[in-house]
Amino acid sequence: MGTRIRARLRTGGHGPWVLASAVVLVLGLTSLAVAASDGGPLLGASRNPSASKSTTFKRETQLIADNGSYGTRQSNKSDDGGGAIYGCRSGAGGTPKGNEPCLRANNLSKGLAFEFNATRGSKGGTIDVGGGGGKVKPFTTNATGVATGLNADRVDGLSADELVARARTGASQGAAGPRGPAGPAGPAGPAGAGARAVRFDVAATANPTPTTILDLPGLRLRATCTANGGNVRVNLFARAPDATTLQNTYSIDFGADPANPPQPGDPNLASANGQIVLSAGVEADLTGPETQNGTGYFRVISTAIALSPSAATTLNILELVNADTGRCQIGGTALPAS
Repeated sequence: MGTRIRARLRTGGHGPWVLASAVVLVLGLTSLAVAASDGGPLLGASRNPSASKSTTFKRETQLIADNGSYGTRQSNKSDDGGGAIYGCRSGAGGTPKGNEPCLRANNLSKGLAFEFNATRGSKGGTIDVGGGGGKVKPFTTNATGVATGLNADRVDGLSADELVARARTGASQGAAGPRGPAGPAGPAGPAGAGARAVRFDVAATANPTPTTILDLPGLRLRATCTANGGNVRVNLFARAPDATTLQNTYSIDFGADPANPPQPGDPNLASANGQIVLSAGVEADLTGPETQNGTGYFRVISTAIALSPSAATTLNILELVNADTGRCQIGGTALPAS
């Protein structure tokens, strides 16, 4: 191009005008080249940049304003033309997945992010998603408040007419769906004043140390199993923080085999009632059954109620000593109440 321009400059008396024309031509070509790449000006009524992929913009084109109106305004005065169209090829998931939508409005303050206004029309607009139907959603929201003026025609897939018809006919509810997975277990609550187990099963020794078998706020029980010659004896010790009265009823039986106890009328079977008073804070030896003649067993089954000004405890207790096995057993339950 430079050779042709120089050739023209050597002809005639129009050199200065030809030079000016050449400069304008070169500048024009330069501006067109710049417009086709990043950093160039935008051309009206044209595609910016050209349709060639090699000239597409590789960075955001930003328009920043600081005024009391709008940063940009796009309008079309034609009767059949729109104001703007935005196209993209972004993947699924939107901004949370790193796939920016074709259009995003973000108000960084407390105002509205969008307004749509159809000044004269009877329809505000449409939202088309794929082929439509029940498997696609027009939009989602994290807001659960009431949308003022929104008129929903379907609830849980049923139209308003279907909902009314179901309510009038009292149609039965559909079959329940499968049960979902169980949630995590909640924290354990405080222990209540439920029944407490009483257990004691040991071999007899000559000098046993008392073992605590029940420890409640209103009553404590300890027990020993003593070997006395060939016999076995159990001792029960009781202590209460307040003055307490034990009212009890019990039955006793003894013989050679606890699995074959004496029957009614046998002198080795008896029952009785009793009362024991516990002084506040003092441990009392309630004694207990002891085998005779170095053989056989002795058993006591009792129900007792321990009463104090601040508590009441119901006891169901079994005491069994067996000289043949050399062991003592105590078992039962205690149910406190306050």
